[in-house]
Formats: sequence, structure tokens, C-alpha cells
Amino acid sequence: MIREAKKDELNLVLEIAHRHAQDAGVAGYDDIDDNHFRQQLKDAVITPSAKLLIVFDNMKPVGYSLSTLDEKIWNGALHGHIMLFYIDKEARNKNIADDLLAMNEDWFRDNGCLFYHASIMLYDENYKPKDEYIRRAKTYFASSMAEVGYSFVKGLK
Repeated sequence: MIREAKKDELNLVLEIAHRHAQDAGVAGYDDIDDNHFRQQLKDAVITPSAKLLIVFDNMKPVGYSLSTLDEKIWNGALHGHIMLFYIDKEARNKNIADDLLAMNEDWFRDNGCLFYHASIMLYDENYKPKDEYIRRAKTYFASSMAEVGYSFVKGLK
């Protein structure tokens, strides 16, 4: 089952996010600030231009997505942006991710978006790409979306 998160479930989403961070291997250098992230999630739940979804498998929370409706800066064309997208390792390969992606796509379409995009950017403490995680996410999104660019990062410390 997939449904919108409620205001009183932000700690549940935060628990999933911590599993997401652990799976991504970012502990110790890009840690989640619980208070900041909880506020961001709270804002997302009450903002009509954002959608926070929770995925359940046998009543257990196993994933989430956070998506937004954005405008192109140069012409105002509406598009969707999948900011966060995660399914626990044990729940993968059950079509749950496909259902979550479809639910996001329906929301984008219902809101008049011309297209939607998802970005994959993950790096280690030295700003080097975490290739295995990126490859896995890229393989999933590339199965139904076109690759159209790259992200670049440079540390400033």
C-alpha cells in the first residue's frame, strides 16, 4: 500500500530516511539533522506543491518518496521533481518501486506537468561518487526515463 504521509507520521518517515542514509552509506559525513529534516517534511505535508508518500508492505513501512511541482525559471513550464525515492532492500523486486513511481507520475500528470525528472547524486566524504549506489539507482530510473545530464560537485573546505 502507498499513501500520502500524515502530519503525525513524520517520525515514521524520518526512520525510513535513516535507513535510506544507512543504505547509501553516508553516515558520519552527511548525517541527517532530525530537527531540520522533520521541519522540511512537515512543510512538504502541508504544501500543495509537494507530495510525501509512504510505502507499506504487509503494514510495515518500507519506503518513501518526496516530490515537488516546480517551474522552469525561464518560462514557467510546470514539471515534476522526484527529490527522494527509496525502498528498503528487503522489499525491492516486488514491483513496489514501480507502483511508487507510477503514483508520483499520476500526481505530476494530474497537476499539468509537462515532464518529471529524478536526480541521482551521492558522494563520499571526499566528494567522490559512490558508484555502486549511483549505478543501482540509474539502472532503475533508466528503465523508464531518458538520461539527460549530469550533476557536478566540488567541496569548499
